[in-house]
Amino acid sequence: MREYLATLDDAAFGAASEVTPKFISPSDPAARWTGAHKGHAFFAYATNYLIDTDHGVILDVEATRAIRQAEVGAARTMIDRTEDRFGLKPEYLAADSAYGSAANLAWLVKEREIAPHIPVFDKSNRTDGTFSRADFMFDPDVNEYTCPGGKRLVQFRRSYKTPRTGITSAGTRLYCASQHDCKVCELKPQCCLNMTFPPRSERGCPRCRQSNCRDAGI
Repeated sequence: MREYLATLDDAAFGAASEVTPKFISPSDPAARWTGAHKGHAFFAYATNYLIDTDHGVILDVEATRAIRQAEVGAARTMIDRTEDRFGLKPEYLAADSAYGSAANLAWLVKEREIAPHIPVFDKSNRTDGTFSRADFMFDPDVNEYTCPGGKRLVQFRRSYKTPRTGITSAGTRLYCASQHDCKVCELKPQCCLNMTFPPRSERGCPRCRQSNCRDAGI
């Protein structure tokens, strides 16, 4: 029983996601309710394979819950385990878009020096009539975007004594237009139609959300 309960804390099973499943099997809570076969949903596990594509040989197998987060973790486990057991390390990894998150691509390239042949997990294109990311032009030389209205979007509008990375706790970078430019822009319904501008005294910093931040006037 202790061994079974420990499985629920394993990164490949119960701890694979912080989201509480909609359905939980009372007899096998580590299994996942899935409709992956496009038919009736059922409780199941996923088997993940690391394959030597040059020779058609399965090098490792890892069972997980049938969700993307667990399967991405299984890929990392199999890569590390294959190198430890057989001294084999791939030069490149081919996989579908489920493995194309920024965090996983960064792990492959920066930590394991493996070239990913993986479609990027990209949700930047919008289908609701608002601007997509591609509509904003990025200039890497000055690290700023230009919006479709021709206005600058920057991370910081002043210098800091201690330089900041500009990376949020969620691992993202925020580029903001000035309130003066954005408030009167005719393109606002296509850009940030749900955003309003409260009075300056009530407006918090777009990065830390604190009203007393010196960036709150941006």
